[in-house]
Amino acid sequence: MNTTDLIKTHNEYIRKSQKDKNFNKTHEEALKILKHERFIHLIVTIAVTVFCIAFFALYLFLAMVLILIVFVILAVLTLAYYIYYFKLENTVIKWEEIEYKTKKNNL
Repeated sequence: MNTTDLIKTHNEYIRKSQKDKNFNKTHEEALKILKHERFIHLIVTIAVTVFCIAFFALYLFLAMVLILIVFVILAVLTLAYYIYYFKLENTVIKWEEIEYKTKKNNL
């Protein structure tokens, strides 16, 4: 199951099953998986951004078309990673709020 499917499936589970006795455990596991995914994508996003900046700097010094093409590809990839990371981050925040509310209500 990919991350997008996990998010869709778990959001549906949240809507239907918040009163389920196993909700906290299931939600905690899904949140743990998503946090790990977010961390991995943070590392990849930073790496791609660094390479993108490096190729831009290299292009400024050497002015080669091939380096410019690599820079543009990396810039598009960086933008895509930022959009995806934004989605992951917002989902983690939303799920953490749900976890906090359910744990607070169970006390």
